[in-house]
This record gives sequence, structure tokens and C-alpha cells, in this order.
Amino acid sequence: MHLQTSALNWQHLASAEPALPLELTNAQRKTLTSIGHLIDKFIAGCGRLPSKAGQDFMPQLQPWLGPLAKHEPGALKVDSLFVCPLQLTDEKMRLHPLVLSAAHAATAVELWKRASPDKTEALPPLFSFAVESVNSPLWPALLRLRPLRDHWERELRRSAVQNLLQVLPTAWLLDPAPIPPGAVIPGLGLPSWSELAALRDSRRVFILASVDGDASPVILDDSLPEAEWRQSLDAGLHAAAINPRILTELTPTPYGEKNILSFYSKTGSRVNWLGALALTNDGSRDQLHRIV
Repeated sequence: MHLQTSALNWQHLASAEPALPLELTNAQRKTLTSIGHLIDKFIAGCGRLPSKAGQDFMPQLQPWLGPLAKHEPGALKVDSLFVCPLQLTDEKMRLHPLVLSAAHAATAVELWKRASPDKTEALPPLFSFAVESVNSPLWPALLRLRPLRDHWERELRRSAVQNLLQVLPTAWLLDPAPIPPGAVIPGLGLPSWSELAALRDSRRVFILASVDGDASPVILDDSLPEAEWRQSLDAGLHAAAINPRILTELTPTPYGEKNILSFYSKTGSRVNWLGALALTNDGSRDQLHRIV
């Protein structure tokens, strides 16, 4: 079961069977409590970035920011409910996407009502947003862009940036321009994007997606034959010259991973953690756990 790709079957989740409550460590609960505040600040910072990226501030970002001109993230609305999906493995949590879409969040609320009927009386309305804005793969890529580090630290503070880097997937702007001689792509160690296929057998998983979601994302992993991997990569590089692409690396799902749905409400400038659910699979059925 995978919350980080479109493979998640939400219809199956809607019929997940209630199971015993799941107890998290204090560190895990602290992480869940803080994630909502981080996402709130991050989305607001993303919304302010396009207006700053002009002639005097990294105009080379315009090809990536331009497709989102009609769908800038803005900010989370006051008195609204939003749901964040996380993957929990051992003591590590990964977040992708930032916020569940309205349709999936509605299913999550139904799961929440089933698992915690005593906590649903005063839930605020769901936060509604354009999926291609808030959840664009562009934002994690820009968070990791070194020339933007000062911007993010002003918007979020250095500690918040470091915390977000820990939970968000690694992502890159897929720039078809040649990489300077002697340089390599940070995090990949490759001198050109065309050599990404060399990582096919490394068990690393990548998603190639457009900035605005106008094209179906392509998953690159070792299940693809090498010829198809190279063909998909070449097509992505060719398309990137017209419609910018983002490359995102996902952490493969290990055995024993738990999928977490974490619920938050925004009241004024404050983000409150309402609670969370855990979704597991015992090999034959999806199970729903209330976090305690």
C-alpha cells in the first residue's frame, strides 16, 4: 500500500477494517504535531516566491514558475481542516504529497469518523485548493535549490527548513541545458541527466512529472526494462525544453512501513494537530488504527 503514488486504492481504504490502536513514540508524536505548522509556513512561502522571482531575483526560475501563474499556492485558509499523508518507517517519516486533495481528504475524514467517532463533532470544513499548485513537485525541488536557501530561511527559519528537508522527498529541476564541465548533479553524482539510466539497477525510484500536472507522471524504477527507462527519460528531457519537468526521488516502500493520515486545523495563525490514523496491511486486508 503506497500513499506516495497514484497506486493507492482509496476505495479499498474506505473499507479498511478497524484494528487495535497504535501507540507512537514521543518523538513520532512530536513530529506529527509540528508537521502541520511546517506545511502552513511552507505553502505560504511558496505563494510569495513567484512575485519575488523577477529580473532582480533568479529570473531563470520563470520557466518553472510560469506554468503555475494561475494556480499560486497562496496560504492555508483560516478555520479549515487539512490532512497530510506520511510514511513511517522505524523512526523516520516521509511526506508526499504535502496535503491530500479534497476528494482523498474526504475519504480520510470518513476513516477518521469511523475510528474516532467521539472527535468529529466540531471538525472545520476541508481546505479546498488546486492540486497542481500546493502539491506541485516544484516546491520540494525549490526548497533544495541552494541559491534559494536564504529565501527559505527568511520565510521559515533555518530549523524549519532542516526539518522539512528531512520529511520531503528529494527533487530536482530537470534543466535540459548542458551541465558545466567538471560539475555533477547534486544528490545524483552524474555529469548529465542523460546518464540517469545508469541508476536503474540501484533500486532507487524516481518520478518524472510536469510542474503543473498537465502530463501523467512517469515512474522510473527497476521494474521498467532498460530500453523503456531510457525512452521515458529521453522523452522527459525533450518535453522539458517546452514544459519544464521535475525529477523526484521516492523512498522504496520497505516491509513493515505504516501509512499515516495526520489531521490538522488552522485557527487564526495557529495550526492544531487533531490526531492521526495509521493504515497497515497484514497481507490480505487493509487495517485502520487509531493513533494513541
